[in-house]
Amino acid sequence: MSRRKFDLKGQLSDQKTKIESPKRLEEHNPYLIKFIEEREFDKIKESTIKEDVLRLRIFLSFCDDIGKIPETMDYHEFKRFFVYLEKKRGCTHQTLVRYYNLLKVFYRLFKFTAFNEFNNECIERKTFSKKSKTRSYDDVNNEIMDKVLDEILDGNSATKNRDGLMMLVLWETGCRRSEVIRIKYNDFDFKTGQIRLTDTKNGEDRYVVVSKKTTNLIREYSSENILKGPENFIFQSEKGKLGKQVKPGHLSEVFRRAIDNLISKGEIEAGKRYVLHSLRHGRAVALLDEGTSVEIVKEILGHSDVKTTMIYAHAKERTKKMLPDIRKKLDQR
Repeated sequence: MSRRKFDLKGQLSDQKTKIESPKRLEEHNPYLIKFIEEREFDKIKESTIKEDVLRLRIFLSFCDDIGKIPETMDYHEFKRFFVYLEKKRGCTHQTLVRYYNLLKVFYRLFKFTAFNEFNNECIERKTFSKKSKTRSYDDVNNEIMDKVLDEILDGNSATKNRDGLMMLVLWETGCRRSEVIRIKYNDFDFKTGQIRLTDTKNGEDRYVVVSKKTTNLIREYSSENILKGPENFIFQSEKGKLGKQVKPGHLSEVFRRAIDNLISKGEIEAGKRYVLHSLRHGRAVALLDEGTSVEIVKEILGHSDVKTTMIYAHAKERTKKMLPDIRKKLDQR
């Protein structure tokens, strides 16, 4: 593994950089206040509400930029918004579906009818149907992961070390993006490398582990944070927002940029589809290939149902790799 770019003697830096964000909206914005109140009343998880609010801010900023308010948006302006998300912000189809579902909830809560025409057209055309648009993605292996890390660490971003280290944690643990960005000091055992994941998708805490080298890297990196109390995040945002967690979309963008650069350089095969979730997919396949039982992999990944884990067990990439071994066993009969 070429984790050489992480130098324990000083390669890691405490420098932060400003993450691009939409125009700031006032905290007392009536749309945000009512949305949060309604979602809390519906017993929606706090982490889900926070992610929805981040997306809602982008939508409200777009409305403001074109001189409209949500209740006066029309069909064509909703189309402009989704084109903006895809072309200007680089959102994947999966992310567009999340925005679409968010707006359905938002307009229902406010009892605004402006979204109806656009929504009906999308239903008829199956614009945001997951089955019609979602492509499968390729799993990341050790070789691809090394190239991605090198690409990130060779960049000029002031947060490249933090970003690369978060990618490494994603890769070694198979965690979800949201779980890694919420790791706090009291969640990490610097002696054993065990991480307690809280506020997970299925609502249950679970434990994962990272290597000794990664543990040392996290220890060194986190020691440079200004705020490092038990409830502070280990991976923190830029200096202007001391102690805040990294924005959910940031890691996806860093990963996408690294993959695009590697493809343009000819270092990874064109035509492959790698997304941030490919790290989780690749870790699941690797664990199964190493002989880890499906039940244990289910617990590591935090799946509610073993049927979800079985998708990885039957993955085409894994099956293809196993064919030579199957043939050897057949020949030995």
